[in-house]
Amino acid sequence: MNQSINFSLISLYHIKNLGIRSLHAFLKSKGSDANLIFFKHSYFNNAHAPTETEIGQLIDVLKKSQTNLVGISVSCSAYLETAKKITRAIKQALNIPVLWGGVHATVDPEGCIQYADMLCLGEGEYPLLELLQAMSGQRDATDIKNLWFNQEGSVIKNPLRPLIQDLSSLPLPDYVNDNKYYISGDKVYEGDPIHLDCWDYFIQGTRGCPYSCTYCSNSLFKEMYKDHGKYIRQRSVDHVIKELVQAQASLKGLKMITFFDEVFGVNKKWITEFCKEYKERINIPFSCYLHPLAVTDDVIARLKDAGVSLIGMGIQSGCERVRRHVFKRPETNKQIIEAAGILQKHNVPFVLDIILDNPFESHKDKEETLNLLLRIPKPFKLSLYSLIYFPGTGLTELALKQNLITRDDIEDRRQRVLSQFRVTLGYKREKWDTAWIALLLLSGTSYIPRHMVSFLARIRLLRLYPYPLIILVEVIKGIGWLQKAVQMAISGQITPSLIKRFIVRGKGNK
Repeated sequence: MNQSINFSLISLYHIKNLGIRSLHAFLKSKGSDANLIFFKHSYFNNAHAPTETEIGQLIDVLKKSQTNLVGISVSCSAYLETAKKITRAIKQALNIPVLWGGVHATVDPEGCIQYADMLCLGEGEYPLLELLQAMSGQRDATDIKNLWFNQEGSVIKNPLRPLIQDLSSLPLPDYVNDNKYYISGDKVYEGDPIHLDCWDYFIQGTRGCPYSCTYCSNSLFKEMYKDHGKYIRQRSVDHVIKELVQAQASLKGLKMITFFDEVFGVNKKWITEFCKEYKERINIPFSCYLHPLAVTDDVIARLKDAGVSLIGMGIQSGCERVRRHVFKRPETNKQIIEAAGILQKHNVPFVLDIILDNPFESHKDKEETLNLLLRIPKPFKLSLYSLIYFPGTGLTELALKQNLITRDDIEDRRQRVLSQFRVTLGYKREKWDTAWIALLLLSGTSYIPRHMVSFLARIRLLRLYPYPLIILVEVIKGIGWLQKAVQMAISGQITPSLIKRFIVRGKGNK
């Protein structure tokens, strides 16, 4: 006798959660139209704990949909406390099983299984399908690969299954409003919240990363899956283009495509085919992320012709010692400068990622970063990130071993992502570091010449009293925003969907 399983998937703090949207689309293609609940939303540094009202609203949605199995995507270690809180509430109010999945559940299953009835480690499409089939048929599910079960304190740990090799066999996400909810700001919205924030569209063409940076969870995943099939897998160009065609048809006001691949287009043949198809069939600006070693003259020329409007490139530190021996990144400063020169040659705007708040760096190491930036052709933007200690990564273990951090600094306890993932000058730091960060931000602007930044860096008084530098950064930032707003207005990029986007950002602050 079959039992009806009403499954609800919950995304924490992210209405464009690519992983949970893939799971939802896959289960729907197999006949299980799960509910999809987006519980709060955040942009950088503005995630807040849920209110009691929001917890109650979530329970009401689960009751209304007659949910009898819940899956929570714990996609970031900083969301652990929120996951624990809503799991307790679900158990108390509904007494139904709760499954956790996502990055944090995968990197710290021993910790997570204490709070959840089940865990899904790694890719969840087929494990969840098999779980729903087993539960609906009232069959034993405790031998399903990728799943862990907590049965009255006894934990069943099943091994991982092979990785999905043919990503193009997976269905495309959908944006219909049926069985979707958004809870934020003490309000419940029925329907897919992506329609509130559809100025740009997030997409991922690959799974996996060719590099093993010690601060990144990908280094852990690669080790976990080393005997489970090819780790880096790529969708066909046709499959990617079909999703973008669907997005353009479904999301009115779409003006930008953002590729969230760890390294975009991991082979040149794919990029060549993609650029041709994208220009012919999509033809709106897009952004992507490239490793410095992937930036070549022919690749950038093709991307530029296809419509790339921004390329992100990680350098993380200007100190080669830190990059090579701490972060395990292979590129040299010379290669970074050459990559930036290629981007400038083709007139492609670029943003450089740098990791700050790094205890492995001395003042001298930090000055090397500024010196490197002063050798990179202007203009460029910076994305400054605070170093996050994710559980189990090589960098976290090294920092613990050298007594640079304690267990309380690991992200499931520290929750730094919620307040300082993107570095801000207003955050409390040593004045020397605040001054240095301000100088970094000034290094890429075309409004201030290099020699002026170098001159300011030599004024020791500014290292003790960085406030003039902070004011200068804010003035330059204001000029930049004004210039960008004028450009967007002229190009027609300021649309109702862009306005909605900022409304959603406002709701995320609540």
